[in-house]
Amino acid sequence: MAEAARVTSTGKKLRKTLLGQKVGMTQIFDENGTWVPVTVIEAGPCTVLRVKTPQTDGYNSVQIAFGSVGKRQRRSEAGLFAKLGIEPARWIQEVPFVEPASLIGAGEAPEVKPGARVGVGLFNEVKFVDVGGISKGKGFQGVIRRHHFNAGPKSHGTKNIREPGSTGMHTEPGRVIKGKRMPGHMGSARCKVRNLKVVKVEPESNLLMVRGAVPGPNGAFVIIEESLRQK
Repeated sequence: MAEAARVTSTGKKLRKTLLGQKVGMTQIFDENGTWVPVTVIEAGPCTVLRVKTPQTDGYNSVQIAFGSVGKRQRRSEAGLFAKLGIEPARWIQEVPFVEPASLIGAGEAPEVKPGARVGVGLFNEVKFVDVGGISKGKGFQGVIRRHHFNAGPKSHGTKNIREPGSTGMHTEPGRVIKGKRMPGHMGSARCKVRNLKVVKVEPESNLLMVRGAVPGPNGAFVIIEESLRQK
């Protein structure tokens, strides 16, 4: 798809997007022999399930699927995959568009249609990506770890070393204000790390290597998007 075709009528750029799974961290050496720590992501191949158009759905988008389903297949999704005659997948997501040139085995005149497969070659010309996912869950934590509060005095007789301190108010308003930083559940939240440098793309093994940390544990589902700030 041409660069001009990736811009909406409002001037907003449509970003290349792919689904993947975090593999883990390792290290490689670049062409200068410099040691580079990278996170390895299994990006694709993703299968196109549905192409939405303004005529049928009121907007443009492409529904893609990724990952092995295992024993978690829903009946409604099983019918969709059976209708298309493709293997069931675990994750389904809508993306703004899919470049026909990124389709696997599409020939000289690729066409984005149900059943087509999108590979990690989508990011061959991309320098930076944003990776979103669910962060690692850390359970119930206090204010020192959760909000980086300083510890209290540790001298003899002190009893408030790790306590949050006073949280009450005066007669007006006489309550704890919403959003007060207090102990609670930490992690397991949707987040996104932006501007990760693309170090290497391996279309043969569907691997994408980026420099930096990626949300979630190994094996977590992630969404890889082309960064809007290509440095």
